[in-house]
Amino acid sequence: MEYETPRFTSRDSAIQEGTMKVTSEKTGSSSKRFSIMGIKEDGKWLLAFIKDWAGRTRRPERSRLADRLVTAKQGDKEVKTKYEWFGNKGFIKAEFTIHGKDRAFTAMQIIGEDPKTGDLRTWIFEADGGFGSGTVEREGNKWVFESETVLTDGSILTAKNILVQVNKDTFTWQSVDLSVDDEPYGNLGAG
Repeated sequence: MEYETPRFTSRDSAIQEGTMKVTSEKTGSSSKRFSIMGIKEDGKWLLAFIKDWAGRTRRPERSRLADRLVTAKQGDKEVKTKYEWFGNKGFIKAEFTIHGKDRAFTAMQIIGEDPKTGDLRTWIFEADGGFGSGTVEREGNKWVFESETVLTDGSILTAKNILVQVNKDTFTWQSVDLSVDDEPYGNLGAG
């Protein structure tokens, strides 16, 4: 196995990628890419997932979510999100910041297919160490992201974000039911 330098997505999460050589009597030798995600809990590193990238097929409708920059502003609230491919296009990585009157929240989100169920999932990593997850449902030209994240101060951020594909190159984005500890944070929208 050949390992690349680990990337620490927060102080309590890291991603390790590399290449492994697989040998079989029937098929001979081949190289396969892999990704490993580790999460630190109670001072110990735990394995969150391992992904083998060989033979992956992509859903073409998902591919249009990547390589986008979305900004939404309403009153004193602003959300900036950048979507890009991660790894061998098996995941989409989103980096986002939510600015409010008295609070800012910066995080990374990984969007990908659950290999066990085939469902789209999302994992959120707050810049200061919080962690969350959620689901992604596709309804025609619309994707609905619902998530819950425990922030480093112990508060819970819940969100429902809606991306709508207008045409090949255009999406609209809206955040509804955004709350921190069940206190409504408001709705945000952008074109």
